[in-house]
Amino acid sequence: MLMEQPEVDKGEITLIGHSEGAVIAPRIASKQPQDVKNVVLMGASSQTLYDLVIEKTNRNLFLARNYWDDDKDARLSIEEVIVHPEAGLTIPNASSTSNNNLLGQQWYPGIDTDNDNMIDIDNELIPRIDASFTNRI
Repeated sequence: MLMEQPEVDKGEITLIGHSEGAVIAPRIASKQPQDVKNVVLMGASSQTLYDLVIEKTNRNLFLARNYWDDDKDARLSIEEVIVHPEAGLTIPNASSTSNNNLLGQQWYPGIDTDNDNMIDIDNELIPRIDASFTNRI
């Protein structure tokens, strides 16, 4: 898209990648080396993208079992995860005006597969994470 802009000097393109962008920018530059003069990486990881995804997955499972599951029943209720927005397991209902409104939250589509309003860590969360991970590789 940048190359199509008339005000852009096509011989002076610099890509800047921060964090995950520091993984993506070199890939773009390697696929179009004739179009990219410089690449700047900020906050670059020393791990591969694969390793980063594995680490995040393992971290989320650890958090689900040890911090989000307050009653330690291996099942997550909306009440347990609503206070952890980083979990990414709920989304606001269309009618909700506040992310902190419990009644305005619903499970992220496809997570509560048996529709019992609970997320079974072993039987619903882990298979969902596995499927998501497999589809991205």
